[in-house]
Formats: sequence, C-alpha cells, structure tokens
Amino acid sequence: MRLEWQIWDAKSRRLVVTSGQSADRMYLLKLDEATGALSIHNTFRDADGHPGFTFGTRGWPHGWTGEGKPHGAVFSR
Repeated sequence: MRLEWQIWDAKSRRLVVTSGQSADRMYLLKLDEATGALSIHNTFRDADGHPGFTFGTRGWPHGWTGEGKPHGAVFSR
C-alpha cells in the first residue's frame, strides 16, 4: 500500500495512515517507541469487523452512497 496521508498523535501514541485511493482503508497504528515496531490498532474496526475503516461503497452520513476517497487525516482533542 502506498501511504498518502499520515498523522502522528503524540498524546495517544498512535499513527493514522491512508493510501488516498478510492475504496481503500484507513488504519490506526501503534508505535512501540522502544523498538520502532508498528502494529495495527485492532480495536479500531469498521462495521465489517475488519481492522481500520473502509472507504468502499456505503451510505454516508450526509446521504450520499458510493466509494469515498480519503484526502486527509486529523486527530481532534
């Protein structure tokens, strides 16, 4: 996967990554700062039960149905 958007949240020690491609997934990753190892944050799951959030065809909150394309990542406090 080519990483298009990434953002680090120092408070939660997590990283968000997306590919920027339609119908792809967004993942939350955890960083082990002692070893540099990355792991998928498995409790962040979409309705399909898989880790991450899919931008595939779905009904979106504003009423549109179709594939989404991620175009940014932001942590909010």
